[in-house]
Amino acid sequence: MNETLAEFKRFEEIEQVKYTNLYYIKNKFYYFTTKKNIDLWKILYNVDLDEDKNINLKSIKTLGCPEHTGRINEEIYIIKPTIKYFENYDKLNKYIEKLNCKEYKKPTLYFSHYYQHNIGHGLYDALYPIYLCYLSFFNNAEYETFNMFVNILIDPGGWCMPKKYIPTRWWVLNIFKDFCFNGELIIRPKNNIKFNTLISGSWGGGISSVNKRFVMYGKDIFGLEKFRNRFLKIYNIKSIVRNKINIGIINSERYTKEERKNLHKIVNVFSDRKDAKIFYIDWEEIPKFKNQIEFIYNCDIHISGCGTSMMNFPFLKKNSIHINLGTFFNKSVYSLMETNICLLSNEIYCENYNIYKHKKILYHELKNMIDKNIYNLKNKIFLKSELPIYTKKWQEFCKKNPKKADVFIKRLRGETKPNWIGNRYPDTIILYIPKIYN
Repeated sequence: MNETLAEFKRFEEIEQVKYTNLYYIKNKFYYFTTKKNIDLWKILYNVDLDEDKNINLKSIKTLGCPEHTGRINEEIYIIKPTIKYFENYDKLNKYIEKLNCKEYKKPTLYFSHYYQHNIGHGLYDALYPIYLCYLSFFNNAEYETFNMFVNILIDPGGWCMPKKYIPTRWWVLNIFKDFCFNGELIIRPKNNIKFNTLISGSWGGGISSVNKRFVMYGKDIFGLEKFRNRFLKIYNIKSIVRNKINIGIINSERYTKEERKNLHKIVNVFSDRKDAKIFYIDWEEIPKFKNQIEFIYNCDIHISGCGTSMMNFPFLKKNSIHINLGTFFNKSVYSLMETNICLLSNEIYCENYNIYKHKKILYHELKNMIDKNIYNLKNKIFLKSELPIYTKKWQEFCKKNPKKADVFIKRLRGETKPNWIGNRYPDTIILYIPKIYN
């Protein structure tokens, strides 16, 4: 069969699509069809028709996060194939034969990604949202091989990461390739292509996107756990049995000189304990992503400031602990930042250091947190993550004011002016709409 079909669905708030027999000809997607069964398709595949009974395909956004730069046209990260009609199947098939298409039989995941984005955005604004789309159509095939077709975005204004910053560009794209699990990574193809199955739809699914819960999508289907487990299987990472509690403190550029001194003091104190082994890790010293995951998976307690430095914590094993140290944000505001991914996990206990009260990382406060968590682990006391106070207040506001919340969310996603992307966290929204927290 060569005729194109489409199945649209909405997973939580994410618009998604699965195309069967979709064609990519001279850098454009095409939907090939006849009009013979068009009314039947409307019923079976949820495809809209216009008044002339022509197929009216939905536009699906392929970017998982807000468009950060404000300079990239939305049309560049939308998939809406051009429809080409044929009188009958015979003419359709003859036309396709002349195209000499390369055929991809395995499912292909199509999404957009900033070439300059770092590993944190790469994993959770690009890779996780499209994997969530895959799981919504193939929920029992989380370890199967698939292909990925990446629409690379380049900022026309010239924004780029410093050259010395390693975990970006092709470093990230090679991780995407690994995630295909022996499938193909497709970037700027020159040949004509027939995709037997192509799925897409990422908008709102990324860590940089805001929703009314301030929890990333996919919690109910254990999306983050399946994401972790696929990487573990791909890299053949196993748990190492040890008789000590393993603690990893992750270095961050956000730490002040005083905070870094306190963290090294923690390392010195816990290095003398017989029941624990502690590490102070700078990711630059572990350049291979596989080795980073292997280290994290064998940690029991993971400690990090927020931002990119903590973005490997989802690879902790079940019943491990992540301590989010928070950071100074700006304008006298302190933030825990990406609590939406902390709350996404069903298996990792995420505890938040009280950065609002202490304003900095204090030795005794953090030591007490570590001691308490060591005690809990040794006594098999496994806690569940709690909603941070500002997340609670945001949820209450959205429940009472759903229409106003929709307006604010569009600003926080950069869809309308003024653009609030830079302050998209529940505890930094106070800079713009303090009355939410009155």
